[in-house]
Amino acid sequence: MEIRVLKYFIAVAEEENITRAAERLNIAQPSLSRQLMQLENELDAKLFERSKKGISLTEEGRILRQYAEEIISLNDKTEQVFSARKRQLGGLISIGCTETLGAETLPKLLKAFTEKSPDINFDVLYGNTDDIKEKVLNGIMDVGLVIEPINHENYNCISIEAPLKWGIIMNKDMPLAKEKYITQEMLSGLPLLVPHTRAQYDWLKKWFRENESHMNIYATYNSISGIIMLAKHGLGYAFAMQTALQYADSRELVFVPLRPERHADAILIWGKNTVPSPAVKRFINFINVF
Repeated sequence: MEIRVLKYFIAVAEEENITRAAERLNIAQPSLSRQLMQLENELDAKLFERSKKGISLTEEGRILRQYAEEIISLNDKTEQVFSARKRQLGGLISIGCTETLGAETLPKLLKAFTEKSPDINFDVLYGNTDDIKEKVLNGIMDVGLVIEPINHENYNCISIEAPLKWGIIMNKDMPLAKEKYITQEMLSGLPLLVPHTRAQYDWLKKWFRENESHMNIYATYNSISGIIMLAKHGLGYAFAMQTALQYADSRELVFVPLRPERHADAILIWGKNTVPSPAVKRFINFINVF
């Protein structure tokens, strides 16, 4: 299976039309069709559903697309790393970041680092903690900036002193909006909007302690901007960091801290079985003394 053919496959999947994909790739349509058929024969799988309206991916096609995008990403990163070594340039660092840390922590780190290493560029990808951890572990991302807790078994970690306060974000007209703090008892039976990530969900249950049975989870979320909209419309009480308000119109929402208080630190992670590029090493060393 060649990288070139996988790129052809991705182009067709995105265009949903062989003619447009061929024009985009600047190759003849019969040649593109032939190579797609060869790919299907090689994998012994039907990748496309063809109709008069165009083409769409089968289930096997969707699976291949996921892996093809990761393979191409790794291939591109490898070429960039060795090209940078050859030219003795700083290089490119791919960094995954949660939306919460993307509001303040990441910009602050990148600004300080760029002042010392202006020859290094970044490919910043936002996602939830679980997605970032998986991509870092698989080498799709060089490093990840996530919120504790983190399992240290598969990752090297550096804690960043950026204490983040957990609390409840809600519409300003909600009954608890004027409280100075929120306890477990206050939330008993109320509709909750909670993080989808396993580690954060687990600490939430510990915070509720004996009142866990009274947790009324209306929805879980993996996107701060998305859950902000649910809270804005009064659909529930969102567990989130205070920095999440930067993604919203604070005139319609309020943040009330938890009691007992709950804080978390930002964590920089990279895979224990990966070999960081010189650029990534410089970034890690910088964060270590930041």
